[in-house]
Amino acid sequence: MTLLQLQYFRELGKTLHYTKAAEHLHISQPGLSYSISELEKELGSKLFEKKNRKFQLTPAGQVFMQYVEQALDTITTGVDAFHAVVDSTEERVALGYLHSISSSFIPQMVKRFYQENPHSPILFDFVQDLGPNLVQQLKDGVIDLAFCPELDAALESVPVMVQDLFLAVPSSHPLAHRSSVQFEDFAEEKLIMMAKGSTIRRQLEKIYKESGHVPHLSFELQECHSVQQFVTLEMGLAIVPQAPEYRAEGLALVPIADERFKREIYCSWSKTRTLSPAVATLRDFIVEHYGSPQ
Repeated sequence: MTLLQLQYFRELGKTLHYTKAAEHLHISQPGLSYSISELEKELGSKLFEKKNRKFQLTPAGQVFMQYVEQALDTITTGVDAFHAVVDSTEERVALGYLHSISSSFIPQMVKRFYQENPHSPILFDFVQDLGPNLVQQLKDGVIDLAFCPELDAALESVPVMVQDLFLAVPSSHPLAHRSSVQFEDFAEEKLIMMAKGSTIRRQLEKIYKESGHVPHLSFELQECHSVQQFVTLEMGLAIVPQAPEYRAEGLALVPIADERFKREIYCSWSKTRTLSPAVATLRDFIVEHYGSPQ
């Protein structure tokens, strides 16, 4: 039983005339007759009969017609819904990024994109998360593009910026008014760190190990929003990128005069998933305007 057979059956049931039904379906009358005959063979009973010289549905055909119409109407509704979703999602881009670039780079990049593409139908779905989570969401197809410091073999990545890391200290700390600091100035201080697995945490552990120091861990946090509060309460120092919450009263960000306290941010996308036209357009814009050769 095929979809075409059901469509032919419904049309013939409406017209009750082979010639008219064949014309409406744009097929030959013998082709229609053969299709209905095969459908009847599969069902094991006649769908049409002649009664008082009138061509009509059999009682079984009338019952079957009710379900065929419901099924075909449901399929038509499903096709319309499918195209509605495709038409809407093809112009949307799920863009992931780190919190530290949420109030600076991302708004400026989006504004520039619309300025250069004023009639673009592309809309954004923004997703803010930690680097490792963004990588996993790219792999899972939850997001289309991501700005993060993580590299992964399953992703294509292009560097787009270098982000300076700062020493966050309470405003009352002796280092707060320095124009810059060296690693040795805070190597023995108590540190508030992000949880293991985060990019900054891995970067700091590498620096400490290479320098022959052991970090004095004060607190370990799952998200960066709490760092500012702990630092201003003088519970420890922290290594952070510039972000809105680190401009709070009672907190100072001191530049670190050490090239190791920088991190590269990449624009990444999946190697295996086909990019929609909208995603490809935005990816090309980012690579052209912000990308740098590796």
